[in-house]
Amino acid sequence: AIKQDHDDLRQFIGVLKDTGRPLEERKRAFKQFSALLKSHTVAEEEAVYKNIEKHAKKDLVIRIEEGFVEHRVAD
Repeated sequence: AIKQDHDDLRQFIGVLKDTGRPLEERKRAFKQFSALLKSHTVAEEEAVYKNIEKHAKKDLVIRIEEGFVEHRVAD
């Protein structure tokens, strides 16, 4: 489900960046993107980051911390 979220979020970004699309379509895409991004960040942090962080080696811990930072930027 988390991987599917990533794919869906990328698709929404494509719609948002396409200035040739009607503004109303881009606004709808933004609402969907925003809602999915919010639910995704919570799920990913709880299901993935927090469960592996305590067992991860340094290089993976760095990637996890980067993920937390990306999620704060998204917030």
